[in-house]
Amino acid sequence: MKSIQSSIVAGICIVCASTVFAQPGKQIEPYAVTAKTVTLAEPAVLKLDPDAINILVPNLGQLSAELQPVVRNFMILWCEAKKDGPCHVQWTVAAPAEGQYEVTVSVDGVGSRLVVSCNDQQQEATVTEKGWHRMVLGNLSLKAGENIVRLDVNAAAVKAGKRTKRFLLSALELAQPVVKAAIAKEAAAIRQQPDWFKDAGYGLMFQWTNRATPPEGPIKPWEEKVDDFDLDQFIQLVDDSGAAYVIWSATWGNQYLSAPVKSLDEIISGRTTRRDLLGEMADRLHQKGVKLIFYYHYGYECYHSQDTAWLEAAGGYKADKTQLYANVMKIVSELGARYADKLDGWWFDGGARYLNCHFDGSSGAEGILTAPLKDITAAARTGNPNRVVAYNSWIKPQITDYQDYYGGEGQTGFNPDELTEGVFKEGRQQGLQAHGCFILEKRWGHIETDTPIAKPKFSLQQLTQFVTRARQGRYPLSINLEMYEDGSVSAESAALLKELKATVQRPNVRAQNVRVQLPGETATAAAGADAPTDDGQNAFPGVKTDFHGYDRYDGVKTSSGQLSVICPKQAAAGKPWLWRSLFWERLPKVYQADLKLVDQGYHVVLAFGDVHGHPKGNGAIDAAYELLTTEYGFSKQCSMASISRGTLSLFTWASVNPEKVSSIYVDNGVCNVDSWPGGKVVPGSGSDANGAPKSWQGMKEVYGFTTDQELLDAKVSPIDKLESLAKAGVPILMVCGSNDSTVPYEENDALLEERYKKLGGSIEVIVEDKGHTHGMDDPTPILEFIQKHTPQQVPAK
Repeated sequence: MKSIQSSIVAGICIVCASTVFAQPGKQIEPYAVTAKTVTLAEPAVLKLDPDAINILVPNLGQLSAELQPVVRNFMILWCEAKKDGPCHVQWTVAAPAEGQYEVTVSVDGVGSRLVVSCNDQQQEATVTEKGWHRMVLGNLSLKAGENIVRLDVNAAAVKAGKRTKRFLLSALELAQPVVKAAIAKEAAAIRQQPDWFKDAGYGLMFQWTNRATPPEGPIKPWEEKVDDFDLDQFIQLVDDSGAAYVIWSATWGNQYLSAPVKSLDEIISGRTTRRDLLGEMADRLHQKGVKLIFYYHYGYECYHSQDTAWLEAAGGYKADKTQLYANVMKIVSELGARYADKLDGWWFDGGARYLNCHFDGSSGAEGILTAPLKDITAAARTGNPNRVVAYNSWIKPQITDYQDYYGGEGQTGFNPDELTEGVFKEGRQQGLQAHGCFILEKRWGHIETDTPIAKPKFSLQQLTQFVTRARQGRYPLSINLEMYEDGSVSAESAALLKELKATVQRPNVRAQNVRVQLPGETATAAAGADAPTDDGQNAFPGVKTDFHGYDRYDGVKTSSGQLSVICPKQAAAGKPWLWRSLFWERLPKVYQADLKLVDQGYHVVLAFGDVHGHPKGNGAIDAAYELLTTEYGFSKQCSMASISRGTLSLFTWASVNPEKVSSIYVDNGVCNVDSWPGGKVVPGSGSDANGAPKSWQGMKEVYGFTTDQELLDAKVSPIDKLESLAKAGVPILMVCGSNDSTVPYEENDALLEERYKKLGGSIEVIVEDKGHTHGMDDPTPILEFIQKHTPQQVPAK
């Protein structure tokens, strides 16, 4: 046996909570970090289930001295390479019969080399993706009986500021390919991703249980606390906030339920209540049309939670966690059956503990390796098969296919490039509905004594932007509020949410064939000779926010999607406008330059085509163009500007609509797909660029290609779409970096420049001493270029 002393870092397990134990006479802050020594059992033979995905965690194998467990929050979180160079782990597994098994690893360690071997076979690969992700290494043949599976790693460290990020290993998975495919198919068939959740915009989240404190004074006994909970006050808060749903803590840290629950009483006494507060809440929210999701924490030990009595009684301290999860399913099933269609989902915390049942260092010779997640999900849907279910995997990949949405701990938003109708297209949460949850004030729950709830850390403008983007991306955000013992919250937080409701829930209705007057426009101008009648509103029919002093409207519906528009104080003659798409708001240098145009009467329009540049995305840009030019009197020619991969959709649309384009400005743009996303990782690309394997695969799928060569041979790059633009006389300005290894100048801008000049096109290229960064310190050349080629020239100030 060997012991590992944890090196604890505050805040690792954000959504877990409970009491920290103090020395006699010494008070400890409730969110303090708790350390614990984990004793590792000796490696044992692990029995494989041929009909399952078998999770082999490194703490169940024989570890080399250079690869050691990291212990935090009473659990083995993962294993870390202590230095660069070789390290390894090996497992002895028993297969009931001979078979082929696909090997997948869950790792974080770009640049590290992996070799997995068994029975004189091996598969190897280099980690090319940053962050936690799953990586398929290939197939191995296992014989009937015992096999030694070994993972050798040549670990590479990466500098991240002042820190050094070392190779991390979470698990190795063994599954027969046909079984893995069948599980994925079955899980996808029962997956629930309803429109009410996609389009909710936002909901509220609360961590309230037996440990919730009042602003001053001692905590009440559990029964009394539940009896005194002011449900009317709570329902009014939800109503005033405009939330579409509530995530409510059925339990949090300690295993206490604010309802009479027979299955819990049979395990341990004194943890339930006479009042069915959960049921009353479900009834009242259902009457209001507000959905209810239960947050569930099975009582595991966390950095501020230790419920010893419950874990002893429920089987949580046993090496075999079968009894524990059977008890969890009984409780979850009872609640689900009782609340039926008034309970709409579950959010299970502590996903890593479900994935690794031996997180506590116990022996793999005893019991299950992984919780029965398919069965737990089925239990969670007792009484309502349409419930949405999530297992919180924190920063790591999803733990099971048998779930519907991403837990999203700490997330305020997602890259729209990663989503299709709110669902992750690829990556560590592939197939799941995107969802984020974040703290509004300071903590997830209010358990400090004699302490007021902190002020909100987000402004109305920030929350509005979060929600607006969520609605555009079709994913919900859960705003977590701290709550006092009586069910009340911070008055400041409540007022902020009331303002949020008023801001984002403005009527988004415009009568058909009604022309809306724009800011800075007279009613006469709005009426126009060919325009519909003005209805007197000085706004677009979307969500209005303030964007650095300018009116911004999001969610403006078109016949094929939606757009966003930033409006000038006074529209310039001819209503010039600049088309933008990906990444714009993330880059201050870029949008600050564009706002100089807005100050001179331009509108900036965000309308997205296909992120891979496929022609199917043209419909969304067509619809935006049609709406703006016919109903709002915008210029029939627009200036177009792109950043990085946004250049793909720009040229796809512009090349078939050259007469509608006055000029094109490209900033470090992707002009050649052989270079990006191809790059040196794609054989035959001829590129020295870094490449992006996942985006390359995504592009192949979008175009219907099955091989790399098909995409390499296809003419789908901006450099292949220049003839019509040159013939129409569309001028191009390119700004690029001489040190760009992501989109190298020589493979992109220089190549496009050469081809455009040969076609007789007008093009100017500015090469700066920089990498793949965007915007110019002095944007004057950009602004002058756009203004010069605007149909109705706007004089510079």
